[in-house]
Amino acid sequence: MIDGLLGTNYPTMRSRPLMSDLTPEQQAVRRQDMALGGLLALEGGAMMMPSSGIAEMMGAMPDPMGEGYLPSTADLIAEGDLEGLGYQLLGAAGDVMYAVSPLTGGLLAIPATAAKGARAAKLATPSVGGTTGLTPARKQLILKEVEATRNFDPSASSFFHGLKNREDMTQLPVYTEQRGILMPQKTIELADKKGEYMIPAYGDRSAGGLNLLGYGDKKFEQPVPLQAGKDYARNQGNAIWNTDRHKNRYKERALQAQEEGTEANLIYTTMAGDSGDFNKMTTNTWLQSLDVSKISKADADKIDEKLRNFKTSPKKPPNNPDWPGIFSDELPKYLNELGNSKSANLFKELSKGMYEKAGLPKMDEVRRAQTSDDLLYVPTYRSGGMIGKMKPQDELSDLVEGHDTYTRSGNIVGDYEGELEIPVPDILIFRDVAERFMDESGDFLLRPSDGRPFDRANLKYTIDAQAPMQMVDDQMLEDVDFYYRSLLGR
Repeated sequence: MIDGLLGTNYPTMRSRPLMSDLTPEQQAVRRQDMALGGLLALEGGAMMMPSSGIAEMMGAMPDPMGEGYLPSTADLIAEGDLEGLGYQLLGAAGDVMYAVSPLTGGLLAIPATAAKGARAAKLATPSVGGTTGLTPARKQLILKEVEATRNFDPSASSFFHGLKNREDMTQLPVYTEQRGILMPQKTIELADKKGEYMIPAYGDRSAGGLNLLGYGDKKFEQPVPLQAGKDYARNQGNAIWNTDRHKNRYKERALQAQEEGTEANLIYTTMAGDSGDFNKMTTNTWLQSLDVSKISKADADKIDEKLRNFKTSPKKPPNNPDWPGIFSDELPKYLNELGNSKSANLFKELSKGMYEKAGLPKMDEVRRAQTSDDLLYVPTYRSGGMIGKMKPQDELSDLVEGHDTYTRSGNIVGDYEGELEIPVPDILIFRDVAERFMDESGDFLLRPSDGRPFDRANLKYTIDAQAPMQMVDDQMLEDVDFYYRSLLGR
């Protein structure tokens, strides 16, 4: 009966898949989680050892839930932490009862264990107000993100391209020139924004303030202006972002924050290596690359036939039925008027090996060429590459340069505040949404529709679509601090 309730016929009865339901890779991660949980349990168990309470009062007890040592009695008195002092004395009382237990025939062993257990449980439980504390499960979630960051490899073929055996794009020579239109970069601490709201601004990885002159063995006849993702906020003027999709929602969020007596900030978050396929920079980079490519007339005819008929799915009409042709003078106009979704579909199709063999530009090179060097080694779904405070009442000033992919009305007015020195996982910033998709240790819950786990793409789509307001509070700061300390080995 129990097996039936937990089996695949009733997927919504459990939030965590059985080991047998997981792929070998997922099973390996699960075993790692189990091992980590065991280590954390051992660390917490140290608080149950005889004399641990006395050691804690002296400031000599390692912190089982963090780094360094637990505060001594003198520290707690100096800080005025009477609650912490009470729990510490409870643990010390347990030590005394342990010590005299043999003289009482063991009668004090049970209350001694209870006293020390209360102290250990308090350390493993989030406190109310001030510092929240991290549970072992929460640490597991964050340590998974640390591992993902360490394992991120932009040289892997899957990042800029789906084909195997690709060259390392991080080593591709890229030729640019500065245009002198960006304000200087500056860093900011997340703690400086405590009490203010963060709102997601997912964006591609495009560089800004540069002219792209070529890459590899391709030298362009005309430079391609790179108009930025995260660095758009550094343009001379008062626009921090440009979006036709979220412009009204962002303004509503900013006004709501002001009504609450605080501010709302956009926080840039990375997307995948091919996330810029929809924008005009990709189109223009590809066109300039095409101009210096060698393609035969026979291959061009085959390409044109293929592109006029390809579909994104069998039930949909062709994506480019009116494709003008590789050698057509109308091609630049056609591509720049194609629309964002169809452009992304087209460049995904052009990533296939058959087009490269015919002499068309390699899409992984096109994508890498316009990627900001600042973001080359930043994993996907990392927040903090730009933080900008929205100012919804202000009028848009004259811009040195807008963004050809969007309209002027899509500009979000505000102040460029800076960027985090190390971007952090989006799920640590927007935890309220993340908690609807994941359990506390970071395992994805099961989708009611088909019983399969949600994934990171589902979560990103929801955060992006909802544009939630998340307050920078003690828990967010503690999550980020633990992420940094774990990532840097501190």
